[in-house]
Amino acid sequence: MTTTVKVHVNGNYRATVQHIVDGKPNGEPVQVNPQEEKYFTAYHGKANSFDVTEEYLGEKVPE
Repeated sequence: MTTTVKVHVNGNYRATVQHIVDGKPNGEPVQVNPQEEKYFTAYHGKANSFDVTEEYLGEKVPE
């Protein structure tokens, strides 16, 4: 079985996603920018998790 996780960022935030397999980081952290969407696949292992942190980028500047 393969699991796919979708991360979509709303508002003026940036998310950083780190895939954890069996307690250890798997690959480099990936940034998901405002209004962006990325997909991540959970690989086979005893334990999979994702560490997601978000950063507020401040008020949007009117265009």
